Amino acid sequence: MDVTSERQASLRELARRLGVPHVDLGLLHEALCHSSFANENANCSTYGNERLEFLGDSVVGLAVTEALYLKFPEMREGDLSKIKSIIVSKRILSERTEELGLGDYLLLGKGEEQTGGRRRFSILGNLFESVVGAIYLSEGIETAKQFVLKQVGEELHRAAVGESIIDYKSDLQERTQKEFGVLPIYRLVHSTGPDHDREFVVQVLMGETILSEGTGKSKKKAEKAAAQNALKRLDSDRTRLVPELTEEPTLRPSQEPAAVGMPTVPTETPPPTCLPPIHLSQPRRVKPLTAVPREGRILAIDLGEKRIGIALSDELRTIAQPLVTMKSNRTSALVKDVTELIRKHEVSAVVVGLPRTLDGQERESAATARKIADRLQKSLSMPVILWDERLSTVGSERHLIESGVRRRDRRDVIDQCAAAWILEGYLEYLRQNEIP
Repeated sequence: MDVTSERQASLRELARRLGVPHVDLGLLHEALCHSSFANENANCSTYGNERLEFLGDSVVGLAVTEALYLKFPEMREGDLSKIKSIIVSKRILSERTEELGLGDYLLLGKGEEQTGGRRRFSILGNLFESVVGAIYLSEGIETAKQFVLKQVGEELHRAAVGESIIDYKSDLQERTQKEFGVLPIYRLVHSTGPDHDREFVVQVLMGETILSEGTGKSKKKAEKAAAQNALKRLDSDRTRLVPELTEEPTLRPSQEPAAVGMPTVPTETPPPTCLPPIHLSQPRRVKPLTAVPREGRILAIDLGEKRIGIALSDELRTIAQPLVTMKSNRTSALVKDVTELIRKHEVSAVVVGLPRTLDGQERESAATARKIADRLQKSLSMPVILWDERLSTVGSERHLIESGVRRRDRRDVIDQCAAAWILEGYLEYLRQNEIP
């Protein structure tokens, strides 16, 4: 085992704290070694933890699937799958990784360390799975399942009592888009109480129609309660709601949906680029979203403070290819340059990255993205789509590092690679939803 005596001592302490004191220390060491570290150290005895992660992913899935099957004998397969997908999501597993302090033992390459890899939930989620893989090989399936269930037991309990594991916001978004062709909008009405014990009231709307209100000790909990109440109302009061929701809205400027923003995304969502798009060309009347043209390339824009990344799809819309990096300039000049690219490459739709924080809130720079998207929409006769761009730059940076691109060379291509990352997410959305 290619580890120092000091490392062995720390691993023994970790194994004891994890409740698996007899785990093979060589396997545990491998589980805690990221591929970026192995790639940067020629004398490393392992290729990293990806193989153990591959194994552990199946063990985690089996443990959770079996527990759900036995715990909820009356539940349908679709509901079981939804609960499982949340429990085994990278975000949930990364939270358990942080609670266990596994990140403190993780061996990372310098590049990943400098780009915040030690706190990235995808890496931490994978780390949990690789450790489970090591436990399985050392102690067997029963010990591995017990470890997994001990860590996700709280989520299983919440599922049993119907709390938080049900993603009401996602359910509402899916239903309103399918039945009415629009996305719900969440609006904070007011909050009361002292700072340490505030209560928030949030409304959920479709156009100008208020579907429901919800209250909670945080904005997210209030939004979730509002979504839950909205689903109940759609079930019980649909006959009266349908005519109301299909009337032509008369919005005052201060009530424009773009000013309110897209609905916040639940933290349990899979990879960030799965957020459905908003088509700026969608008419005010509530009806299904206009599909993108069946033919033609799609162009994506990643807006940075200093540079603008552009990516382009092929005509079959199977590949997202980095195209060019432009210097950030005045909006009018940028729109002109992008318009020329659109005409040159016979583009039929445009995707503009919408900056968001990890918890789904729009960044300050989102206003610029909306402004540019609006200008493009006015000057072009084609759909312009706002698309969640969370982690596009981070993901592109990681890909370039793993591809061996040097730091001074990454700066020249990172923005167009981020645009390609955004475009890949949108193309995958089109494929999954068979559009067109």
